[in-house]
Amino acid sequence: MITTQLITLADIRVVKSIALNIHQDKELVPYILAAQNFDLQKFLGDSFYLDLLANIGNYNTLFNGGQYTYNGVTYVLNGLKDLIVYYTYARYVNNSNVIATPTGFVNKTNPYSEQVTEKTIARLVENVRNEAVFIEDNIKNFLDRNNSDYPLWLKCKINSNFRVKIRQVWEQMIWYWEKRIFHL
Repeated sequence: MITTQLITLADIRVVKSIALNIHQDKELVPYILAAQNFDLQKFLGDSFYLDLLANIGNYNTLFNGGQYTYNGVTYVLNGLKDLIVYYTYARYVNNSNVIATPTGFVNKTNPYSEQVTEKTIARLVENVRNEAVFIEDNIKNFLDRNNSDYPLWLKCKINSNFRVKIRQVWEQMIWYWEKRIFHL
């Protein structure tokens, strides 16, 4: 697992509300690294992700966001930094009230607050993930519109489309054989 952190607690606080007394190294870094190594890597593809880590300075607009012009129209880009923030926050919200102890997992409690329900947590996580999908689409549009500047994005799209097609063929084969076996 790659341990280079692309965002910090301060980056998260700019976008989302998070406890003031959170201990970044123990309570947040594992979620940042998981968001980068699983969510962001899946989104960008292996080659693009590794190049981003090695050459972050070459991806300033893509990483930080901003405005760009395409065919005479100005667009706003949410950067990869915001995307990582949303990925991380969803993971944090989903797991923040659970602590691993030597005797098993426990929920944090204190006399001044009340635990929210699993349903509420699931709703919060779903909302954050939906926001992340919006940012993903925004970044995909930027990368597609500027694909000559991001050849590793094109490679990622080709590999991704190939995997989707293989999965679709596989699902059709399963459907065919299930139909044939159960309807004989």
